[in-house]
Amino acid sequence: MTDLLMAAALGFIQGVTEFLPVSSSGHLVLLQDIFNIERNSLLFETALHAATLVAVIIFFRKRLLKSSFHDLIVLGVGTIPAVIVGLGASSLIKGAFSSSLLVGVTLLITAGINVLTDRLLERQKTLAVETTVKSKTEINGIANTSFTTAFIVGMYQAVAIIPGISRSGSTILGGLTRGFTRMQAFEFSFLLSVPAILGAMTLQVVELMDGSVETIATQELAAGMITAFISGLLSLKLLQIMIVKARFEWFAWYCGALGIITILVNL
Repeated sequence: MTDLLMAAALGFIQGVTEFLPVSSSGHLVLLQDIFNIERNSLLFETALHAATLVAVIIFFRKRLLKSSFHDLIVLGVGTIPAVIVGLGASSLIKGAFSSSLLVGVTLLITAGINVLTDRLLERQKTLAVETTVKSKTEINGIANTSFTTAFIVGMYQAVAIIPGISRSGSTILGGLTRGFTRMQAFEFSFLLSVPAILGAMTLQVVELMDGSVETIATQELAAGMITAFISGLLSLKLLQIMIVKARFEWFAWYCGALGIITILVNL
């Protein structure tokens, strides 16, 4: 870590890219490469994950309070593929975090994911499948999700462990291909992120307990967490609006342009 401004900036970037379909892990790799910085303090990374987790919980607090035992099992089943991939290919995944060229390629894949998502969202919009963001079906969508569907969407999430592939973009696309409405896909994607973020935090805490903890100024830690939390909440709201308006092509253009630039710079 460097200073207060850098901590706030990193927190902001984490909050925005964690939820928008542009890949937070891909941006992390590129930032480290561009600014020639070492991996952030593990304690700082854990704190940012905690801040974004709180943002998700607050944003979906009403839905989470209504969760049934079936809902929890569904989310558990949806998390299994990511656990398998994360534990089984941990060394390969860590190696991928050192390749900006790979991130350039995977960002192009994320651009393609966003294009496909945009087409499916536009189709639902044209067919008038949904009339309001707060319809009863959308709010209770996860209650009717089968274990098979949860596992398949979880497979989309597992692919997003690769840096540059967006978790939110992949899981929203996965939900849409399984017949979810726009807001059901949005809801399920981020409810599924709760155990995913908790899992990442758990691994980081275990690593912290096994090694020495880097000293970080309290002000820097607070600045990063506050900006991650606020930008995370705003990003969730923005994504909700983009889903309703079927505007995922904006994210596709961004990821496509960033991917091409990254590839050209690293050739």
